[in-house]
Amino acid sequence: MSIRLLTKQEQKCLHQRQHVEELLCWKQWLDAEEAAAWRMEKQALAASGKELKPKMAKREASEKIPELKETTSVQSNIEVRIRALKGKLKKCKSIGDKLKKEQKKHQKD
Repeated sequence: MSIRLLTKQEQKCLHQRQHVEELLCWKQWLDAEEAAAWRMEKQALAASGKELKPKMAKREASEKIPELKETTSVQSNIEVRIRALKGKLKKCKSIGDKLKKEQKKHQKD
């Protein structure tokens, strides 16, 4: 093997390594975002559960409808956050796809 060919292979290998490191970094970031979303969801549910229990004990059955609206509001806030995270995920996947295409392009060169 010639030195030039070996150098070209080394460059490809280094580029591939950098690409994989970027993907791993992105994956770690995505996992952290997902974990944060789960924590926030649990906190929201715990907070709404703590607020609703004392109110339910004090109110009569006819007054329980506003509490259901509060729960729905918390749930809808969670759904908004999930949609936002899905949007971020879609964007990150798009970036990942672009990086893969770029890597294939560089490998052909």
